[in-house]
Amino acid sequence: MFPLFESIRVENGKAQLIEYHQERMERSLHALEHKLEFSLSECIQKQSFDAEKRYKLRLNYNKKDFSINITEYKPRKIKRLHIIEDNSIDYSLKYSNRTAIEKHMKKRGKTEDIIIVKNNEITDTSFSNLIFFDGKKWLTPKNPLLRGVMRTYLLEKGIIEEKKIYPQDISAFDSFMLINAMLDFDIRRKLPITAITEME
Repeated sequence: MFPLFESIRVENGKAQLIEYHQERMERSLHALEHKLEFSLSECIQKQSFDAEKRYKLRLNYNKKDFSINITEYKPRKIKRLHIIEDNSIDYSLKYSNRTAIEKHMKKRGKTEDIIIVKNNEITDTSFSNLIFFDGKKWLTPKNPLLRGVMRTYLLEKGIIEEKKIYPQDISAFDSFMLINAMLDFDIRRKLPITAITEME
């Protein structure tokens, strides 16, 4: 019923990056040969939020209908990530069906998350885009599985740059960070590059 979804950060009582989410929704439905028939901002303005809390608003939708689920946001604790390879995976749209990703998550061992390699390029984790610090610049994989709204925002602001990143490049970086609509650019969240375990 709802093939697509958006996860939207609500902070200080206000939905963040709303225009980026709206654009992705329109683009996603266009790719499925549909046209979005409602405004995201109109859906959200009917909701009420405590300005002191941070929320995750999940909007499940199709071209004309939607459902909203709102929860207080608690970030996942990620300490280690395991690199896996899948050359056939496709998550170019934010599909509700995440079977392929969930299959790989079951093989992550004692790590909290995975990094997916496709066609020998680093792409994303199971739920976020990635940025890597080389000592001077923050770089993000040129070909992610999903072009996230935070990634798009940071690229437009010139805070990060795109580059093809291969598994063998990982050791050259100092640190890395997970970013998505819920996780903005915050240097306090960076992880040491040693938190990534290589493919078996």
